[in-house]
Amino acid sequence: MKINCIKYDEKLKSALCSMIYKLYAEDPEGEPMSQEKIDMTIEQAKAYPDRLRIYIIENEECEIIGYAIIQLIWSNEWGGLTANIDEMYTIESARSQGAATAFIEGVPRLIPDTNRVTLEVTPSNEKALQLYERLGFKAVDNKCMEFLLI
Repeated sequence: MKINCIKYDEKLKSALCSMIYKLYAEDPEGEPMSQEKIDMTIEQAKAYPDRLRIYIIENEECEIIGYAIIQLIWSNEWGGLTANIDEMYTIESARSQGAATAFIEGVPRLIPDTNRVTLEVTPSNEKALQLYERLGFKAVDNKCMEFLLI
């Protein structure tokens, strides 16, 4: 599937919010989503495009079919910029047609300075896990840990 990736624009807020809520309804294993969190993410992406970007994914007919939020992080270990796909979602009617594959394969064109792409996947999301493995992603031995300050 051919896709277009466009940087988030305020006129796309309704579509973005709708898809974010759908992602969290379909994959409820994470933290609950709120409008306040979405608004803060949008504000951070606007204020710091060198470290956070939101992309809207369109099909060839310019219909919105998904979104992705990418964090840009410098890695000393890898000697370059890491693009971490924090969230990626495609609407149900666009799934299994290559949109997610096209988006991931297009990350080097969207962010030419990156030398590494990372992401997390919910263990129960077997379809996504199979996609990422097919695209060459490998599980890492490091364990992700967190310490909440809120």
